[in-house]
Amino acid sequence: MDAKVAEVLGLEEVQKNVWVRNGLPSFLPQFSTSWEGMGVLVEEAEKQGIYLEFEHFNKGRYQRRAWKFCEESDDWLKIRSIIVGAVPHAVSLSFLKVKGIGL
Repeated sequence: MDAKVAEVLGLEEVQKNVWVRNGLPSFLPQFSTSWEGMGVLVEEAEKQGIYLEFEHFNKGRYQRRAWKFCEESDDWLKIRSIIVGAVPHAVSLSFLKVKGIGL
């Protein structure tokens, strides 16, 4: 999933698990499994006008949300659902969903 997120973000792969970010090679962030990687995803998505958030529920469930302004309808496109799993995973899924990619 992390490689797909990197691809959709527009990061360029220079070799396996090494990507160019801000003009410099770096190891592929673990977008879907680490808080640090999720932070990178949130920052990069915001540059594309996509805002990601989550809300914690009981029993390890999270409501994930992704927002993107849609010029055609002059309104916000909102993706929302509840999933079980880790927060970085939920946020990564939200990003891919708002970009029109389902896993």
